[in-house]
Amino acid sequence: MELIDFDGHVLWSYSDEYQHHDARLTKGGNIAYLANEVLDDKNEAGKIVSIAASHRGFPHGPRNPKVYSDVIKIVDPITKVVLFEWHAADHLDPEIDVLNFNDPFDEWNHGNTIVPIYEDADRPTEVTHLLVSFRQISTVVKINIADGSFERLLRSPFVSQQHDCTSLAEDNTDRILVFDNRYVPNDFAPSAFSRVVEYDMTQKDRKSV
Repeated sequence: MELIDFDGHVLWSYSDEYQHHDARLTKGGNIAYLANEVLDDKNEAGKIVSIAASHRGFPHGPRNPKVYSDVIKIVDPITKVVLFEWHAADHLDPEIDVLNFNDPFDEWNHGNTIVPIYEDADRPTEVTHLLVSFRQISTVVKINIADGSFERLLRSPFVSQQHDCTSLAEDNTDRILVFDNRYVPNDFAPSAFSRVVEYDMTQKDRKSV
């Protein structure tokens, strides 16, 4: 990841071999981005695969699977200091956050979008939350930077294998715009077509508008 001026000069460069899909420059000049890690806990990896296999009606999944999970980071690209790190495997639940029925077993979450949110009016350049889309589990979450807690904002049947979640205001997540793939018909997504949906998150039923 690099910041390059209009004359082609590299102002800074930051490398992470596991970075993937999305990275955002924050107002404070840091980078918020998605990365992968291999789950070292074989029991956890086996549980993720076993539950997903059962969900599909399979007697079992791959034996001794190698499963990737997401890590979310905020870093200072100049000093290289990691300011925030969130491991999805420490927070998500294989019983709740089940792999989509048609996705491969080797990647659990597959984050594809990360959006900084600035909810503290007294510190307008400080990221307070991150809005993140996890495609493989058809879920959009909101992560609290202060303590790592999170909230599942959108899940099936509201979204299916979605991309590019966006908050329509920088200081809240009251309205979220999502590119909803509806990639393959299943019991939660009966129509095989993509759509763009705006959700009013102030409504308990996640009302689309």
